[in-house]
Amino acid sequence: MQDAPTTPQPPTIVPILLPRAFLQPAVSEPSEESLAAASGSSFSGQPAAFIRDQLELLGPRFLRTVASVTAEVNSAALPKDLRVSTKKSENAYPASLPKTKLKLYPVHVLFMVSHCARLGPFPPSPITDEVSTPVSTPSTITLPVRPMCLPSPKTFPLLLHYLYLRRQEVLFDAFLPTEPSPEFVEDCNSDEHVISLAKDLGTKINASTLLKHAKVIQGLWSNACALGMFDEGLWAVIDSCYEALLNALAIGTGNPCAVYVSKTPTPMPSSQA
Repeated sequence: MQDAPTTPQPPTIVPILLPRAFLQPAVSEPSEESLAAASGSSFSGQPAAFIRDQLELLGPRFLRTVASVTAEVNSAALPKDLRVSTKKSENAYPASLPKTKLKLYPVHVLFMVSHCARLGPFPPSPITDEVSTPVSTPSTITLPVRPMCLPSPKTFPLLLHYLYLRRQEVLFDAFLPTEPSPEFVEDCNSDEHVISLAKDLGTKINASTLLKHAKVIQGLWSNACALGMFDEGLWAVIDSCYEALLNALAIGTGNPCAVYVSKTPTPMPSSQA
């Protein structure tokens, strides 16, 4: 006796719910108290926008410095301060310090404070004569440690990278599975360029890859909201890349209703920084 042929079962379809858009935090600036604490004796009332403009010129150099930091945490609890070493490094990306269950990231406090309105004042850092580009001979310094609870720890290094460089290409590389056209890079706010990118992605990239990149955007957005960041370049890339990915998913699946159901923007997360 032969077994009856089995009837192939249709694949299970699981709807994916994505927000239709992300809200931007209200425009606000860091407090003068925070700026003064981060700047030390050099602060004489300069507004945050002025400080950000000055830091943009120094960003690449300072990014090389934080990428050169190494340290070891030998205690089970998070220390109040940490002695770190710096030496010349070819890696221009802020890496976490090793041997820690929590992620520790070296940062220049002024980069954080001048961009993040929802951060309170940082404790004073050690005074040094100058901040120099790392050299072959390691140097050591003791830095205060500040704990922060963020909704997306994995995307925090990417956000740091953007804060130091203020270059949209940093975000394009992380948000999109392929290199966008020069036209999109030049004007990512253009609806025409967004739709063109969406059509290209929707016909070439599978849905799981598109969803993975949408998750990266959502994570970085949630951190930016929690920290109180308002940066036009940052929000332009978030909005345009996310819109392109949503349309690409609709094109690739042929069913936009199965891709995004929520018609209201996602509420902004709160910070426990």
